[in-house]
Amino acid sequence: MRSKKDEILIKSTLPRLALLLYAIIPVIESYDWLFCVSMFLIIVLFVLSIIYAIQIYLKNSKEFLVYLAGNKRDNLYELAIAIVGIIISYSMNVVNRSYFWAFVLVLAIIELVWPLNKNK
Repeated sequence: MRSKKDEILIKSTLPRLALLLYAIIPVIESYDWLFCVSMFLIIVLFVLSIIYAIQIYLKNSKEFLVYLAGNKRDNLYELAIAIVGIIISYSMNVVNRSYFWAFVLVLAIIELVWPLNKNK
């Protein structure tokens, strides 16, 4: 049986998985079926993340901040995903997306240096 903390941890990985799929989109754009499947998964994960965020917020607003900020492991994942996104964006010559990934990278670094969640 899963604990409440494990359930929140699983739910907090959904937006990071969507970010990872979004990071590799420029590589798989040439394969139509793979692109469509990935975009569908990104949309589903995004909608599920919003539903879970609303659910968690309605239950307890402190857990909502834990859900949004994640833990150090989640922040390291975001940092790695942002670096992969920047590398892929520059290698595929999609400079507009690299600005988004630079923003995600800055947010991940800020969260690692100055955590929102003190109980990590």
